[in-house]
Amino acid sequence: MQRFSRSCLRAVLLLSSALALHAQSTLQGVVADSEGGAIANAIVRIHWDPASPRLQARNVVTKQEDIVVQTAEDGSYSVNLAPGFYDIFVTSTAFEPAATKVRTLSGKTSTFSSKLKFSKIVCDEVCETIATPAR
Repeated sequence: MQRFSRSCLRAVLLLSSALALHAQSTLQGVVADSEGGAIANAIVRIHWDPASPRLQARNVVTKQEDIVVQTAEDGSYSVNLAPGFYDIFVTSTAFEPAATKVRTLSGKTSTFSSKLKFSKIVCDEVCETIATPAR
């Protein structure tokens, strides 16, 4: 009887691990400037969107807190998410922000790459602040 219980427990753990892996999706991309140069340390904010519950019923969805990641030196980022709808916001100093809506599916990889445009207004403000030392 004890062997049967251990075998059942192992089967349940194996099945739950497989289901947890299957319920994951991946969002990845690259953030670059308008000329294609990588933007390191750009901020990518991922906000779960509870909209469209009829469509979300097809996926395993749980409410999540915002996820914030920074891009690597080559401008890339990658994050594992629960399947669902997300609003993606990308920002970096001296550039105009970008935003989009992305749907991730269970076991699939979704991509959102962004080319940010240089913003003279933001740069003028930031450059002035950096150039003028605090007194």
